[in-house]
This record gives sequence, structure tokens and C-alpha cells, in this order.
Amino acid sequence: MWEWEWGGKLSMTGSVKRETVVLTDISDAEDYEINDRSDISSDSDDSFDSVDDDDQDVNIVVGKDKSTQWCTEAPRRRCNVQNLLREKEGVHEVVPTHSASATFTFFLTDEIMDLSVQATNEKGAAIYAEEWKVVDCVELMAWIGLHLRSGVDKDAFKPVDELFSTKTGPPIYRASVSRDRFKQIKRCIRFDEMSTRAVRKSGEQGKLATIYEVWHKFIEACQVNYKAGSCVTADESLVSFRGRCSFKVYMPSKPNKYGIKIWCIVDATNAYLLNAQIYSGKGPDGPERQQASRVVRDLTTIIANSGRNVTCDSFFTDFSLALELLNKNITLMGTLRKNKREIPHHFKHHGIPKGNQQCLASAKIIIL
Repeated sequence: MWEWEWGGKLSMTGSVKRETVVLTDISDAEDYEINDRSDISSDSDDSFDSVDDDDQDVNIVVGKDKSTQWCTEAPRRRCNVQNLLREKEGVHEVVPTHSASATFTFFLTDEIMDLSVQATNEKGAAIYAEEWKVVDCVELMAWIGLHLRSGVDKDAFKPVDELFSTKTGPPIYRASVSRDRFKQIKRCIRFDEMSTRAVRKSGEQGKLATIYEVWHKFIEACQVNYKAGSCVTADESLVSFRGRCSFKVYMPSKPNKYGIKIWCIVDATNAYLLNAQIYSGKGPDGPERQQASRVVRDLTTIIANSGRNVTCDSFFTDFSLALELLNKNITLMGTLRKNKREIPHHFKHHGIPKGNQQCLASAKIIIL
């Protein structure tokens, strides 16, 4: 169980096993005014040289890298400017919340629909020629809605013929579109211009050229329509998919072992998507080095200088990354693997009885 107390303190109950926990907390912030926090102490410690007299004899230990210094107790300090959220969180005031369909159009925008309709009609004309019936936004929205409905009802893997059956299928499918038309649109659905796809694949868009523009417009809509709270979470997500895809991955630890991996940053309170990147596989030069740190840096650009906290697991947490985010007024909390060179041998090998805790602190980072 974790408790976050005002003033930058972190307390933990339970045993410390494979991993330790790192919390970044800036110590050299400039003074600032607080109007509604009168209970915060005015004593500010800018470094560990300014601790109380009773703490002058605290031991100093050095990390395995022979340069990172830690003291055995964290200093008492007030909440710093990096931990204050200065933006109004929640749904944007222009987003309609009285209707689900009206809210949905703020995410699947007119730009996305127009681009999808144009690309789908282009592909349909190429396949069916004069037999192709032009699809419009209303019909395509109904087609997308049926897919969402099948996901809600857990019918995504049922055959189309069964969904449109007069005996076993829900009436909403037959009322929205005919079975043959549904299959026809499914065959022709596209999200980009085919004539320029080869050029875009060879450039920056790469393997994501077929959905690049639509994907980025959707992410932009997610960022505009909602502002996150004080805490966000960075992690990876596997979207189940077993079709043909050049960047499909296999992750045996996931419930759905095959799919498309997406790096995400979400609001910690409600899992609202704030930013995301699709993993498109290895580059031409092989596996990417320091990929986890790069992903977190890219995903947190939208919350730079906002005073928010990012929580992640041991795959992303890194000592240098925590310091880099601090320069952008972002704090980081996550599990830190024991093989990190900044952790001292004293902390790794010192036995900790069950139910107790051990703390090490540097000028900007606290480890429990």
C-alpha cells in the first residue's frame, strides 16, 4: 500500500523484494507563493547541507558507478513547484457530455471521417468499378458503430453471417446495413490515399503509412478534449490482432499473446488516453537502444512544465530519465531494477526485515 503525503514524502508498508521504488523530487526549486496551502511549512531545504542539526551525522553511501552519492535519510522539505498542477483538469468545456453520439464525434472528427470515406471509395472503385456504390459518412459511421457494438457484446469473433442471421443475430445489424454491403465495405475500408502510399512508406511514416494521418488526428483529438489530473501512467498495451501485419508482435506474458503493441500514457484515475505511439518493429539498424527512455520522453511532451507525476514500471524507470524529466517540471515514480549502477551495494545487499523499509536520498531522488 502506498501513501502520498503533502510535502513530498512517500511511505510504504510491506516487504521489499526484487525491486526498489524510486521517487523523483526536485530540491533546488525557486521559492513560490501558495495561497491555499497555509499548512505547508516555510522551511525549505535546497540541498542536504541544510538539514537539521540532528541529521548532520547521517551516513553517505556511493552508488556502484562511484559517483552518485546517497544519504541514509531523506531531508524534510516543503512541496516543490514541480509537484503543483497549474492546469484545470477534466473534460474540455466545449465537449458535449449530454449525448454519447455527440461526444463520439469529438474524437472521430469530420476530418477523420472525410479522409476515410475518400480512401474507401477510391479502393471500392478500383475493385468493383461501376458496381461500387459510393459510401458516405453516415453509412461508414453506422459500419463503425456495428463493430463497436460487437465488441461491447463480445461478438467480435463471431462470423458475419451469424451476426446478420434472422434467427440468432441481433436485429440492430440488419436494421443498419445489409450483410453483403457490410462485407463489401469491410473489404474496401481504407484510411489513406493509395497513390502516395509508396512514397510515404519510404519516408518518415514507414510501416504506419496506411493509418499515419488518421492515427495522429485521433491522438490530437484525445489531447484537446481532456486535461489529465496530477498523476499519469506510462505503460505498454497489446491490442489483440491475428491478421496480416508486418509489425505484429508476440508477447507470451499477455492474455492475448498476438497483437499490435502500443506505448501509452493515460490519466491514472480513469485510464483516459492522453498520448500513444504504435510500435512498428525493429528499424533497419536493428533493435533501438534505450527505447524505453525515448518512449517516455516522447509521450510526456504534452505534459511538460505542468507539474504532473508520471508512474511507470521497471522497464521504463531510469535514473537519468528521472533527472531529465525534472528539468521539465515532471516527477517520476516507479520500480527501479537492482542492476542499475546508481544504486549502492549497501542498499542492495542490506537485509530488510519484513514490514520494515530502508531509505536512501540524493539531492533529487529518493529510493525506498
